[in-house]
Amino acid sequence: GLSPLETGLATLPMPLGTFIAVPVVTRLLTRTGPRTSLIVGPATAGVALVYLAVSISHYNYALSFLPALLVLGFGLGFMFVSLQNLLMAGIQPQDSGAAAALADATLQIGGSVGLALLSVAYGMRDLSTQSNYAYVFAVTAALLFGSAIAAFASLRNATRSLHTPLDQRSRR
Repeated sequence: GLSPLETGLATLPMPLGTFIAVPVVTRLLTRTGPRTSLIVGPATAGVALVYLAVSISHYNYALSFLPALLVLGFGLGFMFVSLQNLLMAGIQPQDSGAAAALADATLQIGGSVGLALLSVAYGMRDLSTQSNYAYVFAVTAALLFGSAIAAFASLRNATRSLHTPLDQRSRR
C-alpha cells in the first residue's frame, strides 16, 4: 500500500484537472450557456471512470490512474461550475447569499446521497475488492452518461435563461 503522503500525491491529478477546467468552462458558459458543459462534463468524467473500471486490474499508476484522474477532474470541473451557474441564474442581488447557501447545501446533500447509494452498490457485490471497484466505477459512469443525456434533453433554452433575470422571464 501507499503511505498517506503518497496517497495524497497520487490523487493530485484530479484537482489539477478541475483547476484546468474552471477557466475553460467559465469562458464557454458566456458563449454557450450551461447546456454544452453539462453534456461535456459528465460525459468526460464518465469516460474517465470507464477507463478506470477497465484498467484497474493492471495497476500501473502512470498508465491507468494518472490520466483517468486528470480527465475525471476536468469533467467534474465542467459540471461543478456549470451547476453553480445554473443554480444561481436569474437570482436577484439581494437574494444571492441565501441562494448560494441553498445551492451549496443542495450540492452537498446530493453528493452525500449519491455516495451512500454507490457504497450500497459496492457492498452488494460478492467479489474481490478490485472487481467491486470496477463495478462501482462502471455504475458511476452509467449515471454520469445518464446525466449528460438528461442535460441534452432538458436544457434546450438554458443559454437565454442564464442571462435573463427571473422577473423578466416570468413576464414572457
